[in-house]
Amino acid sequence: MLVILGILIAYVLHTYARGLTELCVKKIMGYRVHCIRFLFWDISYVNDSYRCTKRSFMPLFYIAMTKENVSDKTDIIHSIITKLVETLVDVMIFCLFFNWSKIYFDIWEDDIYSFVMGLAIGIVLFCIVDWVLLLKLLINKDNHLFYVVKKIGRDLKNGYPIEYIDMPQLESMPHKRTPLDENYYQSMRFMQKLYMGNYGELMPIVNWYENHLIMDVQKYQIPSYGNVVFYYSYISQNPDKARVYYDRAREELENDVDANGRRILAYYQLYILKNPAKAREFAQAGLNVLNVGSLSQIERNLEEKLLNNLLEIISYMDQSSYNANYSNI
Repeated sequence: MLVILGILIAYVLHTYARGLTELCVKKIMGYRVHCIRFLFWDISYVNDSYRCTKRSFMPLFYIAMTKENVSDKTDIIHSIITKLVETLVDVMIFCLFFNWSKIYFDIWEDDIYSFVMGLAIGIVLFCIVDWVLLLKLLINKDNHLFYVVKKIGRDLKNGYPIEYIDMPQLESMPHKRTPLDENYYQSMRFMQKLYMGNYGELMPIVNWYENHLIMDVQKYQIPSYGNVVFYYSYISQNPDKARVYYDRAREELENDVDANGRRILAYYQLYILKNPAKAREFAQAGLNVLNVGSLSQIERNLEEKLLNNLLEIISYMDQSSYNANYSNI
């Protein structure tokens, strides 16, 4: 039993060693920290600055780092170099635990010895698992959704028209994928349909969201929650569903100060909460940060169009209200 406990604790230690190693190595390579999460804390890069928020407890260490304009080949090389350094760190930790078990074998009780051996075994096991996953990803990279999503993002950054990017329905794609890849891909499809004004094609994407969003909101699902709230606030105008998904991710949505985050709150305030003053405030805040952050030009154009559209609607409502009051005088 203590061997198993040692392996479980080794997994926690492994995520911290792996995450901190990736932070150091990729920082040297010019990558930027996008998100770090550990214990109760979530440190995210938002609006050209880092923001620390308190989240539910997570014993593991999670880190996501990004770098602009990196080719697939270069990214693969960087990943292999990082994994080699991580392996070196894992070997050092293994040697530490293994030597402890040898040195104190005659002193420690059998239970303590079993626990330390479990730590050593766990470190080796999870190091091997990491390499298997990396090699599997590299072998299948042409058939993995991760690289499809990455290519779409690179095309958007390079100014390729979003309407000409082929994004078939997720269900028809044979690519291997993770939940994170699926959510990012569906969010790109949602943006494409929204940009082209094909509102009727948004419903299948929203149905997919509703079948896959979980109650314990994960960071990678925040854009998905935002899309669902926007859809039910503005496109289909279903207050009950808009409130359900807004309440689930309230903290995350309200802390999103990017242009798209402010846009979602603005439409929710106007169409669900019937608060045009607050909606105008959020819309104006969104316009003020259009050129801040890492949005592509296409995303900026879309957000500018939607935010200005909302301000025009509010102005029209104000004018109509003024005319109605004036006629009653």
